Amino acid sequence: MAFGFPQVNRDNYIEAESWQELKLGEAVTLIDSSMGKTFTPDATPMTGSTSRLMTLKNRCRDRVDVGIGFVHGDGATQTYEPTLYWEGVGSNTNVSIQFTPQLKIYLTKDYQATDILRGDIETPSLFTRDLNTLAGVTAWNVVETSGGSFNILPASKL
Repeated sequence: MAFGFPQVNRDNYIEAESWQELKLGEAVTLIDSSMGKTFTPDATPMTGSTSRLMTLKNRCRDRVDVGIGFVHGDGATQTYEPTLYWEGVGSNTNVSIQFTPQLKIYLTKDYQATDILRGDIETPSLFTRDLNTLAGVTAWNVVETSGGSFNILPASKL
C-alpha cells in the first residue's frame, strides 16, 4: 500500500506524481521542500490500537489531493494504482485508513468457473480470515463431512 499524489482529470486517474509505500502501523508526513511536496516516513511505528492504521500527515502550507492504493513491480518499473482518493486535504490534518483485507470462502452449487461476480454474494461465507495474519503462501482444503456439511482446514492438517 502507498499514499500518493494521483493526478485526476474528470474523475479519471491519469498518473501519479509520486508515492510512498507504507505497512500497517506506519505513518508518512507530507512536507513542503525545495523539491516540491515530499513524503517523509515517520521513524516511530504506531502501537496499540493505531498499529492497524496507515496515516498520512499533511504538514504542507496548503491543501493537497492524495490517494491510497497499491504498488506493483520494483525499481524503475514500479507503478502506483490509487484505490481511494481525497480531494483538498487541509494543512495540518491527517488521513488514516484501516486496511483489513479478508479471505472469504463461499460454497454454492450454482457457480460456474467463468462467472463474473457483479454484486454481493448471497450465500453466507463458510470461512473468513484476515489476510494480514496469514503467511505469504497458504493452502487450504475444503472437506465434505459425512453429514454433508463442509469444513475448511489448513492443508498441513490433513
